[in-house]
Amino acid sequence: MSLDLLVLGIQQLGSENAKGKFITKFSLVATLTATRKKVIAFQGELVLQSVHNNVDIIRLQE
Repeated sequence: MSLDLLVLGIQQLGSENAKGKFITKFSLVATLTATRKKVIAFQGELVLQSVHNNVDIIRLQE
């Protein structure tokens, strides 16, 4: 999965927050870990499906 697809997926599946950033609840763990701090942000060290379904994943780049 390319970075562009991840960014597009977050925008399409998510919603815009008060700061104008797109947020979605879950995406692929390996892709999230690889892009963390440059393209996306989330609380904690990692997110796992089912356990962290309600964790906000924030798109940082426009």
